[in-house]
Order: sequence, then structure tokens, then C-alpha cells
Amino acid sequence: MNLYVDIGNSRIRLAGDNLGVDHVTAFYYTPETLPVLFDTHCRIYPPPDRVLVSNVAGTKVAELFTSQCVSAWSKEPEYIMVSRKSCGVINAYTDISQLGVDRWLSVIAAWNKYKSNLCVIDCGSAVTADIVAADGQHLGGYIIPGRYMMEQALVNNTGRIVIRGDNKFTGRAGRSTEECVYNGTILAIISFIEHVIDAVNKHQNDEYVCILTGGGAEAIMKLMKIHYLHEPLLVLEGIRLAGGS
Repeated sequence: MNLYVDIGNSRIRLAGDNLGVDHVTAFYYTPETLPVLFDTHCRIYPPPDRVLVSNVAGTKVAELFTSQCVSAWSKEPEYIMVSRKSCGVINAYTDISQLGVDRWLSVIAAWNKYKSNLCVIDCGSAVTADIVAADGQHLGGYIIPGRYMMEQALVNNTGRIVIRGDNKFTGRAGRSTEECVYNGTILAIISFIEHVIDAVNKHQNDEYVCILTGGGAEAIMKLMKIHYLHEPLLVLEGIRLAGGS
């Protein structure tokens, strides 16, 4: 069995060879809590043949995760790196090291599944849009802060805004500051996505399909007016493809 691991900035997802929504383990973590959470959520898997990892959380987290894998299974993880070309997709970045590996893997997985003009939207800590043509040429992308990052920017840079918890989108003009902030950030993300799709279609003079992924996708899906496809496991699927397993 192989183990596929997606290490994000605040959440880790992992799955074995049977990749499916019902077979994914996910948990939120900090560097301080990772060792205990690894024992709880990762040791439930039998010793894997390979541990293939996408990591955007930095060197410290990678070192911690590697240490846990060696301790649990005597197995060194294999960290997937961004490349110039992989699985039929050609990277558009001049400096490929600047492209997040999670974005790269999502594009690889989406293109290999659909092999058509795609706009891959990942709703995570940041909201990213990556454009890939039907021939596998990655055309570049866009990045804005995600909802929580927008909220924190308001909290940290103003004197009176306090966010106490999650809200539900109402669409109306807010009747509390929290409602104003929540509705505003959701609308900003939806507007960003819809404008990106419109701009790409016009600039490329072709139709591009919107693919939604990431932990924040479900909060906006039903509110979008454009057609989209929801693919929640793109990074994990990209790890499997890029890892050659």
C-alpha cells in the first residue's frame, strides 16, 4: 500500500490506495500538536510501501512529519517537487520554484482527468486560480487571500472588528459587523472566480471549465452562477500521478 499525504498550512489530509472521499483522513494541526495528532490519525494505517507527500507548510513541518514516519514505519517520505513538465502538463512559470506544489498537483490531476480547457480554483488559505489548456499547457494563474485571511486582515488592521465565529451567508446587507464581513468575503471570492473565468474565456477566445477544490469550496459552491465541477481530492490524486504510483 502507498500512502498519499497533503500537508497544508493548517490541515493534513491522507489516504491509501483506495482514493475516495469516504477514505480520506483529515485533521487540523500546528507544529506543536503534529506528533500527537500523527499518532492518532496516521498510525491507523498499516506500514506503507511508499509515503508520497505534498507539503506547503515549510521545512519545520516536513522535518517533523519525516521524523514521525521514520518512527512509526521506518519509512522516509518522498516529497513531491514542482517540475517543468509532469504527466502531460507543462509548467508556465519562468521560475518553477515559485509555484506552490499543491497548485501544480491540482492542475496535473484535473487535466489528466478531463484533458480539456480548465480553470482550477483551489479555495484554501489563499484562493488560487490556475489555467491549463486542453493540450496540457499551463497558462499561469491568479491568487487572492482566502476568507479567513481576509477576515484576519480586517481584525489585525482595524480597532473595532471582532470575529467571534462562523456565520451563514445571507446575501443581504449585513446587520452586524460579523455578518458584513462574512457576506463581503464570500462575495469577494465568488466575484473573483466568476471574473477570472470570464476574463480567461475572452482572452483565450475559448471556453474554460471551472474546477473547484479545497476546503473552502463548499461554502461558495451553491452561490455561484457559473457552471463548475467539484473535485475535492485533486491534490491527493495529483500526488499519486506525479509520484508514479
